[in-house]
Amino acid sequence: MIPHTEPEYILKTILVGDSKVGKTSFLNLLQNNICLKTNTTLGVDFANLYFNINDTCIKMNVWDTAGQERFITIVRSYFRNICGIILMFDVSKPETFVNLKKWMNIIEYENICSHKHPILLIGNKNDLINNIDNNQLNKFISKYNVIYREISCKKQTPLEESMTLFIGTILKTLNVNDCNGMMTCQDSFRSSFSLKYNDDDDNDDNDDDDKKWYTASKCCILS
Repeated sequence: MIPHTEPEYILKTILVGDSKVGKTSFLNLLQNNICLKTNTTLGVDFANLYFNINDTCIKMNVWDTAGQERFITIVRSYFRNICGIILMFDVSKPETFVNLKKWMNIIEYENICSHKHPILLIGNKNDLINNIDNNQLNKFISKYNVIYREISCKKQTPLEESMTLFIGTILKTLNVNDCNGMMTCQDSFRSSFSLKYNDDDDNDDNDDDDKKWYTASKCCILS
Protein backbone atom coordinates (compact mmCIF):
# COMPACT_ATOMS: atom_id res chain seq x y z
CA MET A 1 0.00 0.00 0.00
CA ILE A 2 1.30 3.45 -0.96
CA PRO A 3 1.10 5.88 1.99
CA HIS A 4 -0.40 9.34 1.80
CA THR A 5 2.75 10.97 3.15
CA GLU A 6 6.15 11.30 1.55
CA PRO A 7 8.79 8.87 2.81
CA GLU A 8 11.56 10.45 4.82
CA TYR A 9 14.08 7.81 3.75
CA ILE A 10 14.43 5.59 0.70
CA LEU A 11 16.39 2.39 1.29
CA LYS A 12 17.80 0.19 -1.45
CA THR A 13 18.02 -3.46 -0.42
CA ILE A 14 18.54 -6.84 -2.02
CA LEU A 15 16.95 -10.25 -1.38
CA VAL A 16 19.38 -13.12 -2.04
CA GLY A 17 19.84 -16.83 -1.50
CA ASP A 18 19.72 -20.12 -3.38
CA SER A 19 16.95 -20.91 -5.82
CA LYS A 20 13.68 -22.21 -4.34
CA VAL A 21 14.38 -21.18 -0.74
CA GLY A 22 11.27 -18.97 -0.85
CA LYS A 23 12.56 -15.48 -1.68
CA THR A 24 9.71 -14.50 -3.99
CA SER A 25 7.14 -15.99 -1.60
CA PHE A 26 8.71 -13.93 1.18
CA LEU A 27 8.37 -10.79 -0.93
CA ASN A 28 4.77 -11.62 -1.76
CA LEU A 29 4.04 -12.12 1.93
CA LEU A 30 5.50 -8.69 2.69
CA GLN A 31 3.48 -7.05 -0.07
CA ASN A 32 0.18 -8.89 0.16
CA ASN A 33 0.15 -10.68 3.54
CA ILE A 34 -0.40 -13.90 1.62
CA CYS A 35 1.90 -16.63 0.36
CA LEU A 36 1.31 -17.08 -3.36
CA LYS A 37 2.54 -19.98 -5.43
CA THR A 38 5.33 -18.55 -7.58
CA ASN A 39 7.59 -19.52 -10.43
CA THR A 40 11.38 -19.42 -10.17
CA THR A 41 12.70 -15.89 -10.62
CA LEU A 42 14.60 -15.43 -13.88
CA GLY A 43 17.23 -12.74 -13.44
CA VAL A 44 15.97 -9.99 -11.12
CA ASP A 45 12.55 -8.81 -9.95
CA PHE A 46 11.69 -5.60 -8.08
CA ALA A 47 9.23 -4.31 -5.51
CA ASN A 48 8.59 -1.16 -3.47
CA LEU A 49 7.62 -1.63 0.17
CA TYR A 50 6.46 1.03 2.62
CA PHE A 51 6.85 0.96 6.41
CA ASN A 52 5.90 3.33 9.19
CA ILE A 53 8.45 3.16 11.99
CA ASN A 54 8.21 5.55 14.93
CA ASP A 55 5.94 7.80 12.85
CA THR A 56 8.56 7.91 10.09
CA CYS A 57 7.55 6.79 6.61
CA ILE A 58 10.19 4.55 5.01
CA LYS A 59 10.25 3.41 1.39
CA MET A 60 12.23 0.27 0.73
CA ASN A 61 13.29 -0.76 -2.77
CA VAL A 62 13.81 -4.53 -2.81
CA TRP A 63 15.59 -6.36 -5.61
CA ASP A 64 14.53 -10.01 -5.66
CA THR A 65 17.37 -11.93 -7.29
CA ALA A 66 17.53 -15.33 -8.96
CA GLY A 67 19.48 -17.95 -7.06
CA GLN A 68 20.57 -20.11 -9.99
CA GLU A 69 24.26 -20.20 -10.84
CA ARG A 70 23.61 -19.16 -14.46
CA PHE A 71 22.27 -15.79 -13.30
CA ILE A 72 25.13 -14.93 -10.94
CA THR A 73 26.83 -12.62 -13.45
CA ILE A 74 23.61 -10.62 -13.86
CA VAL A 75 22.79 -10.61 -10.17
CA ARG A 76 26.22 -9.47 -8.92
CA SER A 77 25.78 -5.89 -10.16
CA TYR A 78 22.73 -5.46 -7.92
CA PHE A 79 24.85 -5.96 -4.80
CA ARG A 80 26.23 -2.45 -5.24
CA ASN A 81 24.53 0.75 -4.08
CA ILE A 82 22.53 -0.97 -1.35
CA CYS A 83 22.16 -0.34 2.37
CA GLY A 84 20.89 -3.73 3.54
CA ILE A 85 20.66 -7.39 2.57
CA ILE A 86 17.96 -9.98 3.23
CA LEU A 87 19.73 -13.33 3.01
CA MET A 88 17.60 -16.47 2.93
CA PHE A 89 18.04 -20.23 3.19
CA ASP A 90 15.80 -23.27 3.60
CA VAL A 91 16.07 -24.86 7.06
CA SER A 92 15.07 -28.24 5.60
CA LYS A 93 17.94 -28.22 3.06
CA PRO A 94 21.43 -27.97 4.62
CA GLU A 95 23.05 -27.25 1.24
CA THR A 96 21.26 -23.89 1.09
CA PHE A 97 22.81 -23.01 4.45
CA VAL A 98 26.28 -24.13 3.33
CA ASN A 99 25.93 -21.88 0.26
CA LEU A 100 25.41 -18.82 2.46
CA LYS A 101 29.19 -18.48 2.59
CA LYS A 102 29.22 -18.11 -1.20
CA TRP A 103 26.61 -15.35 -0.99
CA MET A 104 28.54 -13.61 1.78
CA ASN A 105 31.68 -13.64 -0.38
CA ILE A 106 29.77 -11.92 -3.18
CA ILE A 107 28.21 -9.41 -0.76
CA GLU A 108 31.62 -8.46 0.64
CA TYR A 109 33.36 -8.36 -2.73
CA GLU A 110 30.73 -6.20 -4.47
CA ASN A 111 30.31 -3.73 -1.59
CA ILE A 112 31.45 -0.30 -2.80
CA CYS A 113 30.72 1.50 0.48
CA SER A 114 33.41 1.99 3.10
CA HIS A 115 31.26 0.20 5.68
CA LYS A 116 29.36 -3.07 6.01
CA HIS A 117 25.59 -3.22 5.66
CA PRO A 118 23.06 -4.80 8.04
CA ILE A 119 21.96 -8.30 7.08
CA LEU A 120 18.66 -9.96 7.93
CA LEU A 121 19.18 -13.73 7.75
CA ILE A 122 15.95 -15.64 7.18
CA GLY A 123 15.62 -19.37 7.76
CA ASN A 124 12.50 -20.20 5.78
CA LYS A 125 10.23 -23.27 5.79
CA ASN A 126 10.34 -23.94 9.53
CA ASP A 127 7.07 -25.83 9.02
CA LEU A 128 9.32 -28.64 7.73
CA ILE A 129 11.94 -30.68 9.58
CA ASN A 130 14.89 -28.48 10.53
CA ASN A 131 18.10 -30.10 9.28
CA ILE A 132 20.50 -27.27 10.12
CA ASP A 133 23.28 -27.78 12.67
CA ASN A 134 22.62 -25.22 15.42
CA ASN A 135 26.30 -24.89 16.28
CA GLN A 136 27.17 -24.01 12.69
CA LEU A 137 24.23 -21.62 12.52
CA ASN A 138 25.28 -19.80 15.69
CA LYS A 139 28.86 -19.52 14.42
CA PHE A 140 27.60 -17.98 11.19
CA ILE A 141 25.39 -15.51 13.07
CA SER A 142 28.28 -14.50 15.32
CA LYS A 143 30.88 -14.29 12.54
CA TYR A 144 28.83 -12.05 10.26
CA ASN A 145 26.86 -10.25 12.99
CA VAL A 146 23.50 -10.83 11.29
CA ILE A 147 19.93 -10.55 12.54
CA TYR A 148 18.41 -14.05 12.43
CA ARG A 149 14.76 -15.09 12.25
CA GLU A 150 13.09 -18.39 11.35
CA ILE A 151 9.80 -18.20 9.48
CA SER A 152 7.38 -20.13 7.32
CA CYS A 153 6.05 -18.27 4.31
CA LYS A 154 3.60 -21.12 3.82
CA LYS A 155 2.15 -20.57 7.30
CA GLN A 156 2.36 -16.78 6.83
CA THR A 157 4.62 -16.02 9.77
CA PRO A 158 4.15 -12.34 10.79
CA LEU A 159 7.10 -10.33 9.46
CA GLU A 160 6.50 -6.94 11.06
CA GLU A 161 8.91 -7.45 13.97
CA SER A 162 11.70 -8.74 11.75
CA MET A 163 11.40 -5.95 9.20
CA THR A 164 11.08 -3.26 11.87
CA LEU A 165 14.27 -4.48 13.52
CA PHE A 166 16.06 -4.72 10.16
CA ILE A 167 15.09 -1.22 9.04
CA GLY A 168 15.79 0.21 12.48
CA THR A 169 19.29 -1.29 12.37
CA ILE A 170 19.91 0.27 8.96
CA LEU A 171 18.83 3.70 10.16
CA LYS A 172 20.74 3.38 13.42
CA THR A 173 24.06 2.14 12.06
CA LEU A 174 24.36 3.89 8.70
CA ASN A 175 24.64 7.55 7.73
CA VAL A 176 22.53 8.71 4.78
CA ASN A 177 25.42 10.94 3.64
CA ASP A 178 27.91 8.07 3.54
CA CYS A 179 25.88 5.12 2.23
CA ASN A 180 25.24 4.66 -1.49
CA GLY A 181 22.06 2.72 -0.76
CA MET A 182 20.31 5.38 1.33
CA MET A 183 18.77 8.69 0.41
CA THR A 184 16.29 11.15 1.78
CA CYS A 185 13.16 12.08 -0.09
CA GLN A 186 14.71 15.47 -0.87
CA ASP A 187 17.79 13.84 -2.40
CA SER A 188 15.58 11.58 -4.52
CA PHE A 189 13.50 14.53 -5.70
CA ARG A 190 16.58 16.45 -6.82
CA SER A 191 18.03 13.48 -8.70
CA SER A 192 14.73 12.65 -10.42
CA PHE A 193 14.63 15.70 -12.67
CA SER A 194 16.78 16.95 -15.52
CA LEU A 195 16.37 19.84 -17.96
CA LYS A 196 16.95 19.42 -21.65
CA TYR A 197 17.26 22.47 -23.90
CA ASN A 198 17.16 22.01 -27.66
CA ASP A 199 18.79 25.07 -29.29
CA ASP A 200 17.79 24.52 -32.91
CA ASP A 201 18.03 27.59 -35.17
CA ASP A 202 15.39 26.16 -37.46
CA ASN A 203 12.78 26.34 -34.71
CA ASP A 204 13.37 29.86 -33.37
CA ASP A 205 9.72 30.71 -33.89
CA ASN A 206 8.63 28.08 -31.43
CA ASP A 207 10.89 28.42 -28.38
CA ASP A 208 8.33 26.78 -26.10
CA ASP A 209 8.73 23.54 -28.01
CA ASP A 210 12.50 23.77 -27.75
CA LYS A 211 12.49 23.73 -23.93
CA LYS A 212 11.26 20.49 -22.46
CA TRP A 213 11.26 19.00 -18.97
CA TYR A 214 12.06 15.34 -18.69
CA THR A 215 11.42 13.45 -15.48
CA ALA A 216 12.64 10.10 -14.32
CA SER A 217 10.78 8.07 -11.71
CA LYS A 218 9.39 10.46 -9.11
CA CYS A 219 9.61 7.93 -6.36
CA CYS A 220 9.01 10.42 -3.58
CA ILE A 221 5.90 12.03 -5.08
CA LEU A 222 3.07 9.96 -3.67
CA SER A 223 -0.64 10.19 -4.28
